[in-house]
This record gives sequence, structure tokens and C-alpha cells, in this order.
Amino acid sequence: MLSLTLGAAIAASSGSKVAIGWLIAFHVLNSAGFANVFPVSLALYARVAPAALSATIIGIYYLAFFAANNLVGWIGGFLENMAATQFWLLHAALAGVAGITFLLAGRLFGHLLAPGENQRATR
Repeated sequence: MLSLTLGAAIAASSGSKVAIGWLIAFHVLNSAGFANVFPVSLALYARVAPAALSATIIGIYYLAFFAANNLVGWIGGFLENMAATQFWLLHAALAGVAGITFLLAGRLFGHLLAPGENQRATR
């Protein structure tokens, strides 16, 4: 998101369009991040869920994407009312808050996901 923010800021200051390099940088970074987060988090949900609820938990995981895409659509409505730099900075801030939340959750609850002595022997 910061690459789009920088591209929009440079374009606004120079009075030109956003250079395609900024757009490509965003898509490469975003796709690489998603490709690394999605399978790991899906595997985590599948591993931690009780066997009888595994499919249900994975379905709930996919519902999070539904909710996120609805949120993205709602936030996208702000594009016409905000400057492009502020719009993409809002996205970057939301992603930063989510990252900090995940780090804090990992620190506070990560020990619950670590395999115990009995789990190691059965797996």
C-alpha cells in the first residue's frame, strides 16, 4: 500500500499520472504476501481445529474473506471523496494495524498453538 501512496504523492506533486512501476511494485508485493500468508494460515486453522469441526472451521476462515471483501468495497467508496495519497495511506494504516494485531496475538496466544508433549507423540 505504501508503494501506491508514494506513487500517488509523486504524481500529485508533479501533476502527472502515477508511473506504472509503482503499480507493478504494489501487485508484486501484495501477491507475494498473500501467497505466503494464505496457505500458512489455512494450514494453521486445519491443524488446530478439532477433527470433527475441521471443515466448519475452514469454512469460517473463508467467511473472513467474504467480510474483508465487503469491507474493501465499502472503503473503495471513499476513493471519490479523498485524495489518492490519503486513500492509499488509509489502506496502509489498516494493514499496519492488522499486522500489529497479529503480532500481539502471537505474543499473547502463540503458546496455545505450540504442540504439547502428547501431541508430538501422536503426529
